[in-house]
Amino acid sequence: MKKYKVLVEGVNCLIAVDNEMGKYGFFTTRFVEAGNKDDAEARVIDMLRVELKTVVQNEKSDPPMIFVEEIEELETFPEFKVPRTGFAWYPDEREGH
Repeated sequence: MKKYKVLVEGVNCLIAVDNEMGKYGFFTTRFVEAGNKDDAEARVIDMLRVELKTVVQNEKSDPPMIFVEEIEELETFPEFKVPRTGFAWYPDEREGH
């Protein structure tokens, strides 16, 4: 299997910050093994859906959206014990949110 570094942006995430609900976006990077770039993208999105289930509180009628911004094939993974990083959250100030 090939190794990939995948940069992802999420938007429209309803989360609690300091006990107040608000809409936020995030950036995160994930490292996965996959057969090709399409498989890497699908695997990362599935991973993130599971990870975000306990944090994001959107109604089904207003779901968060996840976008893969960049996929890079790597020779080897960086020296991380767990091949992923955390989330960099920011206020989602897009119109209508």
